[in-house]
Amino acid sequence: MTAEQFYKYIKQNFDVNDVILCDLHKPCKSVRRCKHEPHHPVVDFDDIKKKYHAGLSGDTPASVDGITFSGRRLCFVEMKGWVEFLTHLRAKNKAIAIEKKAASYDLNKKLFDSLDICEVLSGTQGQLSDVPITFVLVTDIETESNGLFMFHSNLLRLADPADNWIDTCNKELRARLDAIPDNIPTVYISCKDFDETLAKLA
Repeated sequence: MTAEQFYKYIKQNFDVNDVILCDLHKPCKSVRRCKHEPHHPVVDFDDIKKKYHAGLSGDTPASVDGITFSGRRLCFVEMKGWVEFLTHLRAKNKAIAIEKKAASYDLNKKLFDSLDICEVLSGTQGQLSDVPITFVLVTDIETESNGLFMFHSNLLRLADPADNWIDTCNKELRARLDAIPDNIPTVYISCKDFDETLAKLA
């Protein structure tokens, strides 16, 4: 089974449709917040997980936000937004607040629980063993070191412009990726670069 075949299989068998990245991010789902709307299709993996787990006993597994494919690659997509958090951040020690938020993200568990679900859904043990996978971590801030990010087509300055909280967020998210085994390629990008990055993975 190829990545594309599996993607089509879960869409057909779980009655889910293509969405776009913005639909996986709650603040952007109902109201589009910028002009950088990506078009590469994804499936909301939370919908897959709910239908998969319905009727099963035990704890609900963790899961990534979305799944898609690019060429031969099956891509597991996790969206982590910082714009809302930073806009409303009032903690005295902002660095610690950011660190605590990022530390709550168990990306490794999300990925491997999702892989387990996919293995079951494929119908045959080892069916996906030859399909290359990539973990794509997406954020709504700039991933370049510039201390500013684009929002509603304006440059939004943070409360403390001298302190680069964007860089702190990026540093903490990248640190969370260290939990992913070295044999699984990872990508960390801004949402506006999603289409371009997926095209390069093909």
